[in-house]
Amino acid sequence: CSHFFSAPTAAMALQQWLQDAGGTAAVAAARGAAGRAAPLQLKTTAYIAEDQPMLMVPSSRFISAESMLEEELKFLEKAFPEVIVPPFVLALGLLLHGAQGRDSKFHPLIKSLPSGAELRNLPSYMKPAERRMLKGTDAFALASNLDQEITETYEQYVRPIAAAADSPFGGKVPPLSRWRWSLAITWRCSITLPLPSAGQRGESGGIKVLAPFLCDAAHADSAGLGESSTSRNEPDGTAAASRPLPAVAEALLLPDHTLALVARVALQPGAAVSVDFGARSNAELIVARGEAVAGNAHDCVKFHVEASSLPQARWSRASCPLR
Repeated sequence: CSHFFSAPTAAMALQQWLQDAGGTAAVAAARGAAGRAAPLQLKTTAYIAEDQPMLMVPSSRFISAESMLEEELKFLEKAFPEVIVPPFVLALGLLLHGAQGRDSKFHPLIKSLPSGAELRNLPSYMKPAERRMLKGTDAFALASNLDQEITETYEQYVRPIAAAADSPFGGKVPPLSRWRWSLAITWRCSITLPLPSAGQRGESGGIKVLAPFLCDAAHADSAGLGESSTSRNEPDGTAAASRPLPAVAEALLLPDHTLALVARVALQPGAAVSVDFGARSNAELIVARGEAVAGNAHDCVKFHVEASSLPQARWSRASCPLR
């Protein structure tokens, strides 16, 4: 059997909070047969036909970088314009509402997000000895840079912003541990939704949001849906290596700014839900989400070759005619 949220009341509160605003959810976070040792997975709770929504979230029920700049964090545009970057603003908004506790209008959403203990598989939460296991990989270098970024942004920006006279933090500076959590959640759980119309502010034509339930969805590439994993052949006629399964759901922003999670294929009750959280290499996925994808099309290998080490071929006009 499946085990839902470790605190069932939090899951029920989230469902009710969503419904109170006119939202709907035919999904729930569940654990597999391994029980509490298994990570939460987003699964359907009913049959979902192709192109039908399994989740509808009104704009009042998700946190976006854009809404933060229009409301609570509007003062940043004049006081700290250099930090107007969607991921930073979203993390700062999460930090603000987390500090407000039950007084936050997003309290049910924040309570449903993974705790620091549940993020222990992320390099930013690993102990030094654990992180050293990644040494020699792109993930190790990326994790080291991000760890430094956490501390630097906290000292250079978060503390001054929270302590500012006109700050919504009211002069109370949250601890570094909460900033680490806010950034980790933003890296792991946020998704950029394409705008339904042009001419609106957003990153690459979209808005970055944190929404109910999406944090527990698995990541998968949105490309290649409907293609067989072995449909491609190599030049010699042999089958190509199996490709990862594509995302079965797509997050969209409707004209009324409702977030809709739409099935790209028909899904039976209890089906695992996967979403494309953006193009990321496995190194980026390990750092941001603590996972990797087999056959990741966004992986690349960097290497350096000294020209002097290459075989020196002697070309003649006969072997390489000039044209």
